[in-house]
Amino acid sequence: MEKSKILILTPRFPYPVVGGDRLRIYRICKELSKYYTLDLLSLCD
Repeated sequence: MEKSKILILTPRFPYPVVGGDRLRIYRICKELSKYYTLDLLSLCD
């Protein structure tokens, strides 16, 4: 069975993992990727 897809919108790109906000986004994406296919859209300059 194919994994469901999730679109994740973030205010900042999570890499490089520097600071708490990027670390949190990175870890959430890492955990969700075990169960879903992820698309990441970062709304940053």
